[in-house]
Amino acid sequence: MALLKIEELYKHFPIHGGIFLREQGKASVINNISLEINEGEILGIVGESGCGKSTLARLVMRIYEPTAGKIYFGNTLIEEFPRKEYFHQVQMVFQDPFSSLNSKMTVDALLTEMLLLHQPSVNIQQTKTKLLEEVGLSSNALKKYPHEFSGGQRQRIAIAKALSANPTLLIADEPVSALDVSIQAQILNLLMDLQQQHQLSLLFISHDLEVVNYFCDRILVMYLGKIVEELPHQNLHSQACHPYTRALLQSIPHIDKKTEGLQTLRGEIPSPLDLPAGCGFYSRCPYRQEDCLAEAPPLLEELPQHKVACYHIT
Repeated sequence: MALLKIEELYKHFPIHGGIFLREQGKASVINNISLEINEGEILGIVGESGCGKSTLARLVMRIYEPTAGKIYFGNTLIEEFPRKEYFHQVQMVFQDPFSSLNSKMTVDALLTEMLLLHQPSVNIQQTKTKLLEEVGLSSNALKKYPHEFSGGQRQRIAIAKALSANPTLLIADEPVSALDVSIQAQILNLLMDLQQQHQLSLLFISHDLEVVNYFCDRILVMYLGKIVEELPHQNLHSQACHPYTRALLQSIPHIDKKTEGLQTLRGEIPSPLDLPAGCGFYSRCPYRQEDCLAEAPPLLEELPQHKVACYHIT
């Protein structure tokens, strides 16, 4: 059953300029995205910086309002939920834990505030201690401020803060990209354990294909505000079809590629201020043909549970 459903979602940001800051155009960041997150599923979204991943997360979190399209939580439009009730169900872990935590509040105060808001009937002190234990920290952390912790510890606190609302959907936006590699593995394993323990659905956003492939049940590849491929994680290396997905895979460093050099894409990314009518990947695609310019390819099922938006799959 779908916990979260997105239908034909668009997000355009107005661009202002000139002396009177008049609107001079629109940046199309999300362009006709539809997807579902099932109960208990880890859905990964991957793509280059600027492809719209974080904007999509902020639309789900109601930080931004969509230009067009609908987002359902269960069978209800998210704007029909009171904000407090919605945020009891949906929480987010941001990329930078330091900026997402109030530097003037102790961990004790941060967790107490969230528990009083979302779970006022629980034993506050016991729940705070339990939350910290679940993320691998001792109760001694309660007396400290965010700046007294390392980056990995701050991210653990941010995860505990999100879990204090007892959500059913957790959005993790690049939660490990700012951390050391060894710490990344610890946080990923922690999130996986917590997802199973709390029976969470998880929307996991990253630019790292290998991390997403390790962590997620299903993978969506985004390019220029669109989903260009959707596939199960076990098929990523063997059955990736879209030229962009393949290019991302070929750009991953491996020891055996040391003498060959990494594969890179050529060509310019189209401007979100002036998107092409056809395929957005045309200017960088090695398999492009004239018909790609006429109309953007739809996302169609090519194999079971595997969708691709490309006219010329190789």
